Amino acid sequence: MPALTKRRSQNSIVRSDTAANNHRDTKISIISVDLISPNRFQPRKSFDSVSLLRLADSIKRYGILQPITVRTINRDDRPGYEIICGERRYRAAIIAGLAAIPCNVIDSSDMGSAELSIIENLLRDDLNMFEQAESFNLLISTFNLTQEDVASRVSLSQSAVANKLRLLRYSPEERELILRSGLTERHARTLLRVSDTTSRIRFINLIAKDKLNVASTEALVDNYLQYLSESSHQINKANSIGQVTTKNQTGIVKDLRVLTNTIENAAALLRKSGISVETRTEETKNSYSISVTVFKNPRIVSRETSPL
Repeated sequence: MPALTKRRSQNSIVRSDTAANNHRDTKISIISVDLISPNRFQPRKSFDSVSLLRLADSIKRYGILQPITVRTINRDDRPGYEIICGERRYRAAIIAGLAAIPCNVIDSSDMGSAELSIIENLLRDDLNMFEQAESFNLLISTFNLTQEDVASRVSLSQSAVANKLRLLRYSPEERELILRSGLTERHARTLLRVSDTTSRIRFINLIAKDKLNVASTEALVDNYLQYLSESSHQINKANSIGQVTTKNQTGIVKDLRVLTNTIENAAALLRKSGISVETRTEETKNSYSISVTVFKNPRIVSRETSPL
């Protein structure tokens, strides 16, 4: 059996987990890793492999200086333990080859375990914005809590909890891209004003490429939404004209010129923001065609407009 810990001195102090160190009925026990399982309510979904290897190397050298916090459970009709705080240390201990580790054993309910796990990670700043949102949603959906209940338990305002939960509107692909691009939570909340996923992904890539701050991102989104609003208004106005007749053809052409100019102005705003946009207007015997193409990658754009 590998050595469990290396004592630095007879008077060395074992520190317990931050959120659980004042919990009643605690005791330190040496427990086999085979009897320990991860927390079902663990909000942290990813563990950096390089960081785990560094911690495992530290454990090999100095042992586990801070016991993990666990509670007793029954697994497959036999007693076992579930981690409340310290899954990263548990994983690193396994990598280091430890067969048993020191644990701070406490009595806790499912809800108490979930709360302690979430609070501990929040205090350590271990969770990214989406993991925080998922953890709040877990408390709400699993334990029938309100946003106010969650806010009081994690020492945040109700509006802060609500803003976190809004981030769950992002798809998994968008979340990964946002984190990989280094965008802040304020960037992410700003982009939620854009309703469709495809456009949001384009904006995420643009913001990361040009290193736009939050203020520039807000201006970019404002311009885009203004473009959508003006385009929708002009299209609705054109549709309300009804059937085209020879008598009112001149008035319709005038309205279409207004629509074309509005689209061109909106496209110009997007080009200033670094987005490659191509507009094309064509007239046939029976119809007018106006198209707008937004390119994923920068390129030389053109405007080919037939006179109306």
